[in-house]
Amino acid sequence: MLDLARKTARDGTPRTGALGPEGRGWLARAEAEHSRVLGAPDPALWSAAVEAFGYGAVYEQSLCRWRLAEAHLLADDRASAADELRQADAVATTLGAKPLQDAIRRIARRARITLDPDASPRERIDLFTPRERAVLALVAQGRTNRQVGDELFISEKTVSVHLSRIMAKLGATRRAEAVAVAYDRGLLDRTTHDEG
Repeated sequence: MLDLARKTARDGTPRTGALGPEGRGWLARAEAEHSRVLGAPDPALWSAAVEAFGYGAVYEQSLCRWRLAEAHLLADDRASAADELRQADAVATTLGAKPLQDAIRRIARRARITLDPDASPRERIDLFTPRERAVLALVAQGRTNRQVGDELFISEKTVSVHLSRIMAKLGATRRAEAVAVAYDRGLLDRTTHDEG
């Protein structure tokens, strides 16, 4: 399909003699989707797609921002992902594009990103970083390091590093012990385990 999109863009003869903004947008999206199909979504390609639809195709641009956020998360760039998700959510909300809005909010929840930038931070001091807390909650649900990594858009090795820090903070030597200690100290909500 990418070859077809490239061929159409190259050989098509629009009345203006040059590929217009909509055609450039769809070609940029085809290039970005191709990187996603290969399993390594390229933030630069998705960024180009967002820019290409900037002529006024707000829905398509919002959809590309959603995919750009996914690419940023896989590259461990949470700040950029949060910015793209917030912009995409604002447009989806304004348009009443419920399926897109649901998809954006689902990825924001999985990545533990707050879409409301004015949301107040937790008032109490937490023993764990937000990422450590997310890892611990998923481990408590019986997830493997690989499953935790997939869920949080981080590598299996990064999950292992977070688990090592969690165990050190709790004085635990095994992941099961860390979960048990966290429950005993009230640091982990039991409803988190029940959801798994």
